[in-house]
Amino acid sequence: MTNFRCRPALESDRRFIQWMDELTETFGDESQPLDDDYRDTRRAYVDLWDEKQGGVIIEATELSDDDYAALDGDIGRNDPFEPEFPRRAAFRAAAFVGAREGASASDGVAGDCADEADMAVPVGAAWLRCFDESKPGYGFVGNAIPEVAIALRPAMVGRGLSQVLVRGLLAEARRLGYPGVSLAVDDHNPRAAKAYVKAGFDRVGRSAFPDHDVMVYRF
Repeated sequence: MTNFRCRPALESDRRFIQWMDELTETFGDESQPLDDDYRDTRRAYVDLWDEKQGGVIIEATELSDDDYAALDGDIGRNDPFEPEFPRRAAFRAAAFVGAREGASASDGVAGDCADEADMAVPVGAAWLRCFDESKPGYGFVGNAIPEVAIALRPAMVGRGLSQVLVRGLLAEARRLGYPGVSLAVDDHNPRAAKAYVKAGFDRVGRSAFPDHDVMVYRF
């Protein structure tokens, strides 16, 4: 049976986070095109992120045969801005499974996060971006409250992992001393909105970006 754990997001996870950010733009469907202005979105939400702002990666460990097969073939496209980076080779399950011996998991995230000492396959990410009122994000509510971006890779959707990922991120945000976190959820993504309400987020208004609600979780 496949197990899952969370750990803090690191600088070395940036390329994986880039992929996850693309999935936030297309609701996880890599057959859909990215918006013409997506390069600006990538810069705002990923290029200007660093690990000090916070984030978590959820990983699959002890893969079942079915999950191994799914995670070995769920990458639909390479990076649109760095096509020379071999995303399919870098994040397929086979790139991780053979390298488990001697690896160490990172410490410091509470909640659903484990402390196992083996290599694992990244299956999702949630990270925090600290915007300010001069250049706000879509879910901006205040300078002190970072905005959440979150995505799971296609093979892992529908497994209940979004709640695990949100709980891990909230624990990390609390550890970092933030008073709360915010996010923007698209009107066309009601499943995500329902999941955020279940996790304890409150709707506080509408985003300046069309067709989005702004939600906040306060500690």
